[in-house]
Amino acid sequence: MTSRQESSPRSLDAPLLSFDLRAELTRLKVEPTWKTAHRNAVTLVKTAGLRVVLIAMHADTAIPGHVADGPIAVQVVDGRLRFDAGNDKIPMESGQMVTLQPQIPHSLTAVSECAFLLTIG
Repeated sequence: MTSRQESSPRSLDAPLLSFDLRAELTRLKVEPTWKTAHRNAVTLVKTAGLRVVLIAMHADTAIPGHVADGPIAVQVVDGRLRFDAGNDKIPMESGQMVTLQPQIPHSLTAVSECAFLLTIG
């Protein structure tokens, strides 16, 4: 098993990866980027067919409309956000997840300080 730890090199693609999302989120929030930008992120997994990114956003910030080349899943791990796709405006909080097929325009707005996992297939 490979765990991400400060003292070990960071692997994005291994037979087995394990993450402590609370620790990863704490690391994101002490980095200089968190203090100066609307959001901060870390890619946890990156393989030929899968990418998993942990993203933290400050309250009242947004990721403007865009499309993804592959299917996505957004799973809130902390706080609240709103996921917009077309006419659908989905309020989300910790423990909730949405999925979306490729090439559908969507955006996200942080209702409160929040963090979510973005999975791209």
